[in-house]
Amino acid sequence: MVDSEKNPKNLSENDILFDCPQCGKNLAIDYRGAGLMIRCPVCREEIQVPIPEGVDIADIDRLGAVEVRGVEEPEEAVRFPESQDEIRILMTELEEMRFRRRYLENQRADTVKWIHDIGQQVAVIRTKLDEIEDALKHLNEPSADDTQNLA
Repeated sequence: MVDSEKNPKNLSENDILFDCPQCGKNLAIDYRGAGLMIRCPVCREEIQVPIPEGVDIADIDRLGAVEVRGVEEPEEAVRFPESQDEIRILMTELEEMRFRRRYLENQRADTVKWIHDIGQQVAVIRTKLDEIEDALKHLNEPSADDTQNLA
């Protein structure tokens, strides 16, 4: 297993492509890894490599090492913090991100409410416009008195 520092274009037709169910990272592994329990090279969680449809696990040659590769180019290599100071900084950043997420979720909820309210107001305006249009049509229709022949 290695991190995704390799070129993702060197995938072969014998590779199994899948996403880590924990972190969502796109991964690739040689077909011989089907069904194995591995550690994700990004989040380090233990995951099981899916078995492709139509493949019988008994037919897979398990000899030799298999390598897990990231499919997309990483923006930067995954690096684990080495000191307590780095951990504190990361924890602070995490708390700030959680705060920002809560703020954005609240903003989204407010926006959804405003959109709903505006939709109701638009419906009222449409109803009133229809009433005005009907009134104008009625005013433009000739009355019975206007159409009688006075001769």
